[in-house]
Amino acid sequence: MTLMVDGIKDNLIPYISNVDSTQEMYEALSKLFTIKNLGQIESLKNELRTMKITKEETVASFFVRIARIIDEI
Repeated sequence: MTLMVDGIKDNLIPYISNVDSTQEMYEALSKLFTIKNLGQIESLKNELRTMKITKEETVASFFVRIARIIDEI
């Protein structure tokens, strides 16, 4: 498994850091790169465009919300 991890780009490591087997690593990476529904992608992009921070929300939590949507895209 170490040899496989060495061949993976650094920005993908967080997606596989919690797996215990090569099968789980494969499943996590294939899920990451599967083609998504174009309607879903457009919906997420629209959600990003219209996002606003609320008065009770911290900047950090707002950025977490943005990051989650970007990860879904």
